[in-house]
Amino acid sequence: MKAYWPRLLAGVRVPPVAPDPAADPLTAAEDAAARTAIEDANQTNRPPPRQRHNPVNVVLPWCEYTPTHAMAAIVNNTQKLVTNGETGEEEVQRAVAPRPTATSVQLLDSIDRVFATRLGQWVGAWMPANWTSSTNAAPVSWTKRYGVPASLDRVAVLGIHGWFPIRTVQRIVGEPTGTSRKFCEQMHLALQKWVQHHYPGAELPASKVTLVPLEWEGKVEDRVDHLFEQVIDLAHSHPGEKAKESWPSHKSYWQHQIESATTVFVATHSQGTPTSIMLVERLIETGIIDPKRQRVVILAQAGISHGPFPWNGSSMYVKYLEADAARELFEFNKHDSPVAKRYYKAVERLLEHDIRLVLVSSWLDQVVPLYSSAFHALSHPNVYRAVFIEAEQFFPNDFLPHLVVFALKLRNAGLSDQDLLVYLSDVVAGSLYFGTGHSTLYEDVRVYELAINFLFADRPRPAAQGSGLWSSLFGSTPSKGCEIVPFDAPHRLNSYHLPWILNSIFSNKEIQAHPTLAQDMRQLLQLFKDWDVSGSKARRDLKFKLDPLHRAKL
Repeated sequence: MKAYWPRLLAGVRVPPVAPDPAADPLTAAEDAAARTAIEDANQTNRPPPRQRHNPVNVVLPWCEYTPTHAMAAIVNNTQKLVTNGETGEEEVQRAVAPRPTATSVQLLDSIDRVFATRLGQWVGAWMPANWTSSTNAAPVSWTKRYGVPASLDRVAVLGIHGWFPIRTVQRIVGEPTGTSRKFCEQMHLALQKWVQHHYPGAELPASKVTLVPLEWEGKVEDRVDHLFEQVIDLAHSHPGEKAKESWPSHKSYWQHQIESATTVFVATHSQGTPTSIMLVERLIETGIIDPKRQRVVILAQAGISHGPFPWNGSSMYVKYLEADAARELFEFNKHDSPVAKRYYKAVERLLEHDIRLVLVSSWLDQVVPLYSSAFHALSHPNVYRAVFIEAEQFFPNDFLPHLVVFALKLRNAGLSDQDLLVYLSDVVAGSLYFGTGHSTLYEDVRVYELAINFLFADRPRPAAQGSGLWSSLFGSTPSKGCEIVPFDAPHRLNSYHLPWILNSIFSNKEIQAHPTLAQDMRQLLQLFKDWDVSGSKARRDLKFKLDPLHRAKL
């Protein structure tokens, strides 16, 4: 009976009693003013309602691509007067440009991208361009006649998987999904979508694309040796007796296809990142890949450039159950280990050859920290960094992912992030036992589209190609070469450094003068003030430590 009355009274709503102004006018006015002030204060201090998460996965910051419109403007706007045979009247007819030969196509495609951009601007100044810039697509009349760019005339896609657990563990957790063939097929799909979007009416025939899935498990340098043997092995990549007549008998099918390709894509994951970079270095040394006549991009997804989280190395599973390949991963935590030195040397050589590197981190990665997948120690204009966030984890008004993306933008712009990515790595780490962040990004085709965009986008060239005549004619400034600073993966981080790091960034005059980055900083301040951290102890602690941002001024 005692428990019944509270439940009964809990459902009774007592209407508020309005104050009687006649009884005490002064008290009633004061009471109304006090209520209004309290409601205003509550409305001001109340965090905004949390928005719904993003409907699709995101890859940020995104690299846009706009087709070079110089040749399209010439073809679509070169006109001449002709006489109609039936009416006798003069009509305007577009001149039909002859299809370029293979030799001229390669020559035109090898012209520096900066020159192509300047040529397009010059042509557009004196000749009206029939160009749909709002859709970033070439005219249909151009693509139907001339097809895809010459750079995609022949494509080779190399897929190199990451580290796989031992067979005993695979029987428990299931077969790995991040296989080399998976990466090849995803990149092929991304290429088809990319062509359909930017060059409507054009087609990328399957016969023009060669998939090269390379598979071998083990330590990094052992894998490089075996994967290289697969490329040059006459029997390993044999597609059939009938097709064998189309390439030299002393070369394997894969070797011939890679050598004859105009563009080479390499898609990899985790431990496959150092493996792929060392393998491409070997292919360049042997002449199978020639960066002087080929475009090459390496897509590194959740790569272990600085190793996994250091504390995972002390686990019983790694110490006693896993093979040497798993234990070798932790040697990348130290910059002076033999395998790390070998890896850094290969990276430097590839960037010297103008090969592009796209580093995509994964949100809530339970294996690889953010600073490792973003290759924190490396600086070069041919490197692009981004982060993949699943739709369920990304909220448009969430401060933390915007802060991470801002740090990545700084690195992409050639500016220092003051180790911000390093100190945020623990905050965005996933659960080791229940997390899936390390193995979800390679399922999204937009990750592969990002690598395609960055390969063909106009970007600064290395110092060897961005100096002298080109810089004086086209206004480009020589860029510094590859720089890899000594960096050891920290076992423990003092997160109270974060306010000082952000103070250094927000007070940087160069960042304040940057039109895009300055706007991003203003947005960050507003997002921080409205940041709802309820339900997450880690985020509450982070917001407490970043409290000085409330007093930041731009």
